[in-house]
Amino acid sequence: MTTNTTRILAALIAVASVLAVLMAVCPQVLTGVPARESAARMMELVSEPSERSDVVRRRIKVKVAIIARLLDSELTLIQAASLFRHVNARPKGFEDNSWQNHRGMDDGEKICRQVINWVRAEGGSSLPFTEVEKHIEHLEGELQQHIRSHGRVQLDALFAHACGSDF
Repeated sequence: MTTNTTRILAALIAVASVLAVLMAVCPQVLTGVPARESAARMMELVSEPSERSDVVRRRIKVKVAIIARLLDSELTLIQAASLFRHVNARPKGFEDNSWQNHRGMDDGEKICRQVINWVRAEGGSSLPFTEVEKHIEHLEGELQQHIRSHGRVQLDALFAHACGSDF
């Protein structure tokens, strides 16, 4: 039994060694990509970030600032969601449509849920779990009260423009 195990392990080591040598000497045999193209792809990894990644980085920075203001009670949930809608839609060609995956009766409620999820993620990195849960409970109550009062969530586009968002 030990001899069979030893033979199998020796065979696996031999195959791994051959594959490692092949990958080092002529990677195109294993990858199907010529070595020159492979090197070009590696250079892409160390080149300047694309416009899309720059937009995403700036969008995250703005959303983190919005969440900080919400947690400091400088904004209501509806105001924060109005700002998120504004940031999600810009710049043209690089829109963030992830809010559409959240549950909700309308677009406004879905964006409010996006904000609440950001509170869960951002708050969790800087606040105790119980405090984050209290904020989320408060925001869920604010959302339900708004829906009871208005029948739906309609976000204020003028508020986002008046705040002069970076986006």
